[in-house]
Amino acid sequence: MGLLLYSGIASVMVVVIVAILYISERVKNYAGLYLVYFLLGMMAIMFLSAIYYLYYPSSLSLALAFITNSIYMVSLLVPFFLVAKKLASKEYTGGHEIYISVLAVINEFLMGYTFNLAYLGRSYFENTLDVFNYSVNSYWFFYPMMAEMLSLYIINYIRNGDVRKDLFPLIGIATFPPILLAVPYWLYSTIVITLGLCLIGLFNSKEMGLRIVYLILVVGTLLTFFTPYLYELAILSGMVLYYQKVLNKKTQNAFNA
Repeated sequence: MGLLLYSGIASVMVVVIVAILYISERVKNYAGLYLVYFLLGMMAIMFLSAIYYLYYPSSLSLALAFITNSIYMVSLLVPFFLVAKKLASKEYTGGHEIYISVLAVINEFLMGYTFNLAYLGRSYFENTLDVFNYSVNSYWFFYPMMAEMLSLYIINYIRNGDVRKDLFPLIGIATFPPILLAVPYWLYSTIVITLGLCLIGLFNSKEMGLRIVYLILVVGTLLTFFTPYLYELAILSGMVLYYQKVLNKKTQNAFNA
């Protein structure tokens, strides 16, 4: 029952993040941009509050989590309403895609942290490396991430007819992470799949940033026999680039030209 409940909540979070990123693509003024930042920040605060409660479950920590979220909302919404008209009159033409992408990935990381902490217990999260590893190396990180990346890809394909062969392999890579299961069949088969997808990405990428990510993923994938950390860092970097490229209208137009 707990797993089913967690899966339902995670699915709702995926829908919310996809909706926020979709809205960010259509933002026309700085009032809309402010709300995108506010919503992504609100999600991060909610995850952090949940993490604190899971470490120290009590009525006091629950009250502190509620107060923290309330303070965040009031402290950002009140100033927004005071300047909303001015922000709405200022046209937004892009430039914040990288920051929105980083915030989205932070939320992905915190989602993996929160749900794995709830599912496994805090004994698995004893130090910084454990927090990093178990937050990324998690069903709650990889498959919500894959669902969000695929959703945005489909939405952009339907809207603009974009076929981003340079980005699509990242979705497949997120679907078959070698580090997810300590099972020989899964490990060896996913390594082959990941390396093949990286080669497809390299052949189709025109931008140096994406090529570097695919190359690091190749090295990180081969090193998963010894350490997962390079692979995990490459996945996080790939996500940031993926969201940035999908959200960036100028990049899309240059690619399609």
